[in-house]
Amino acid sequence: MPAVAIKLFRDPDIAKKVMQDLGARGYKAQEIASVGRGSHEKGAVHVKVPEMGDIVATGVAAAAIKEAGAKPSKEALLAALAKAWGVSPDSITYYELGLSMGGTVVSVHTEEPRLAQAQEVLRQGDQAAVQRTVPWSNSPGFKQAKRMLKTDPRDAEMSGDWRKY
Repeated sequence: MPAVAIKLFRDPDIAKKVMQDLGARGYKAQEIASVGRGSHEKGAVHVKVPEMGDIVATGVAAAAIKEAGAKPSKEALLAALAKAWGVSPDSITYYELGLSMGGTVVSVHTEEPRLAQAQEVLRQGDQAAVQRTVPWSNSPGFKQAKRMLKTDPRDAEMSGDWRKY
């Protein structure tokens, strides 16, 4: 049975890029799966799930959703995904929350020796997302606040001399 690496991405565009990167690293389309909301891709399974809306899946996740039925309940869909991914009910609620917020779950189903490489590609995609989503760190207000912290005596480095405080 293949090992599974799973990652939830907040941004569907980054998830697509990660899937392309996995393909470029030699992973076959059958090894890569995704579950997201609303985008219509070729070869994907589309289902409307009560309380979740339109769900789109590819790869192993698509096969799991087909097993859940043409119009699965939310519980049936999550149970099918948990079985396909081999995750606990607690973990599946995490992925459910991410999907409900517009995220995309990417999973790689491969043999154990290649699993570490797949996990690294998934992590690198997440790092790109973090770098892209913190524009405030470069704003002038943030730099000014950082400078102000350096001049506030309460935030100064402690020297050990209690009379300074």
